[in-house]
Amino acid sequence: MCTVVVVADPSGGYWMAGNRDEARWRSAAKPPHVFEHGAIYPVDPDGGGTWTAANQWGLCFSLLNNYQAPTGLARDVVSRGHIITRLVEHNSIASAAQSIDQWTLTQFEPFVLLIAEPLALKGVRTYRLTWDATTRKIDYNEGSLMQTSAAMASEQAHRWRNQKWRESPLSGTREHFDGDINIDTSLDEFFGAHHPQRSLISVCKHGLIASTVSHTRIRVSADQVSVHYQASAPCKQVEAVQLALARQPS
Repeated sequence: MCTVVVVADPSGGYWMAGNRDEARWRSAAKPPHVFEHGAIYPVDPDGGGTWTAANQWGLCFSLLNNYQAPTGLARDVVSRGHIITRLVEHNSIASAAQSIDQWTLTQFEPFVLLIAEPLALKGVRTYRLTWDATTRKIDYNEGSLMQTSAAMASEQAHRWRNQKWRESPLSGTREHFDGDINIDTSLDEFFGAHHPQRSLISVCKHGLIASTVSHTRIRVSADQVSVHYQASAPCKQVEAVQLALARQPS
């Protein structure tokens, strides 16, 4: 993922959505599949693993490259795509975080990992692990958030994407939602945003070397986890893959 949002739903549950930006020469991902361990995720055929997933307990996962950290320091490098596939069988943030605490992160290049779970009543809680090749930083957030990363024109991309997020009605906590807001429409507007035309710093990225190649939208409700996957930039009209799992109590 290169831009991800977590949005609390005022009716209960939450959404996790993101655009994946990749180099044009990278292989196309395999579309999401329901795996036997109760998880849905697409697969990266180059590095293996995935960049986003959801499981039957209502946990959602997203992984971004940490381009602001130095690279080339990892030893016995393991693809970052395997981070999420190692975690999708956990039924809570607490369980996943306990597992991660035992890992030696020096085998991975820098990354930012997000794990979200629904709160007991309403809203969402997100665990964020930032690894910069030497130090791990962990923080938690309740309510909506946005995370982005960019390898090129990083400062401008971060500034413009953060501005678009602040302008979005989705950026407030659930207490600040207008009851008439349509979350799907607001996600379309945010993830399809250009600057003000197609460019490498927009949320919907279009560059000569890298572009947005897919959009994933996950909805966690009281009884279901649904995944919408579009194998193209969200500004294009392409038929999406739709999958769902019955939500299990954790």
